[in-house]
Amino acid sequence: MGAQLLVFLLISILFGGGGVNAAWQNLLVQLAGLALLAINFAAVRRFALQAPHTLRVLAICLLAVPLIQLIPLPPSIWKQLPGRDLLITSLELVGHEDDFRPITVSVARTSLSLIGLIPLMAALVVGYSFQRESRDRLLQLLVVMGWVQLAFGAISLATGANTTLFESDHASGMLRGLFANKNSTGLFLDVALIGAMGLLFAKAGARHSWGYAAWVSVIIFPVAIILTVSRSAMVLLAVVAVAGLGLAFVRAARKTEPGGISAGRLKALIGGVVLACTIGGLVVTAGMGQGRIERSLVRFADLQDGRAGIWADALTSASHFWPVGAGMGTFDEVFQVDESLERVRAGRAGRAHNEYLEIAIETGVIGIGAILYFAALHLIACIKAIRHRNAIYAVAAFAGLLCIAAQSVLDYPMRSAAMLPVAGLLLALFWGAVPDRNIVRRPLTNTDQDSARRPTLRTLP
Repeated sequence: MGAQLLVFLLISILFGGGGVNAAWQNLLVQLAGLALLAINFAAVRRFALQAPHTLRVLAICLLAVPLIQLIPLPPSIWKQLPGRDLLITSLELVGHEDDFRPITVSVARTSLSLIGLIPLMAALVVGYSFQRESRDRLLQLLVVMGWVQLAFGAISLATGANTTLFESDHASGMLRGLFANKNSTGLFLDVALIGAMGLLFAKAGARHSWGYAAWVSVIIFPVAIILTVSRSAMVLLAVVAVAGLGLAFVRAARKTEPGGISAGRLKALIGGVVLACTIGGLVVTAGMGQGRIERSLVRFADLQDGRAGIWADALTSASHFWPVGAGMGTFDEVFQVDESLERVRAGRAGRAHNEYLEIAIETGVIGIGAILYFAALHLIACIKAIRHRNAIYAVAAFAGLLCIAAQSVLDYPMRSAAMLPVAGLLLALFWGAVPDRNIVRRPLTNTDQDSARRPTLRTLP
């Protein structure tokens, strides 16, 4: 199953980083996700029966929202929905104003949004089943994918060539990965860096060759993130640093466990990480030349872009369709109506550059309420998991999800077929590591009963 997940992730980052303009590539990722689910049907059944209640509800909500928006409604109902005046006028011109129509103003767009959830669900369902065998494997997959991204980025940095299958927004001299969007490249490396730190602090990660790979990743990935010239990814390094401190705290709290480390060794480990990052950064900076890292940091001096104007018009659009929403995936269809003439550019906005504003337009109060509800549940679950035996994995996964949520304020990482499986893996790792009373427990075998009789240290549920 680990090899299958690896192949699926490789397909996702190779073909899924082009966004909505890469239809055929996205289709390939979605077909790969369906194949992964079909091959691992037992994992689908196990997820449906044994996954934590909260995780199953989250999965159902993700699928239910676009499905409900596609249900045909009688004209007496859909005509009363807010923001449908222009649609009614258009249908009157062709004599179809009395047809049954769904909540969404674009059936095609919402259907594509529903299909687009396949990569996330495949990684979530299969990843949850796989993490039961070895949670370290999921962290290792993230690190491997980070190095794949870095390898292609190094080629683009050295040659100036476009290493993606899409039109890229990267200029020469920037570290390009396999994404068309440099922010997604930086975010992916942020998550991979968290995965490397998780391996370092996990017992298994420090005892075999993966520990060395994690050390090298902790040294190189921060420099690579800076070289992407993505300001949001660079800011997220602060979140990554806090996550590292959180992992160190959790590891120190369990230092009395068999295989645990003393406080002195923990301080040495943290100091070693800081020293290694500093040395690695200096070496790479000296080797790169041409002031590329300085060029990345200079971008913070110019924070003026078109996002503020898009946000203002997006708020107007959200108010027109509130509280029902216009339908998943319909932002580009409805935003053109509310875009101010003084802010119109040669190209289309395409996205709100704020995932939460876009969700407010497309799903209304239901989407925003669901985000707040599940964000609170994840935070509470993470706090409860601090003293659990799998706290390292829960904190690492929560930090990765937090990075995605934070970048969503300025960008749209969850609209990428390459980032959706990453989010699915993080959700699987998180909810597989936190304690949950709703999981169906299998009966004890003879081996388990023998183990239960042996004296062990008590761990908090």
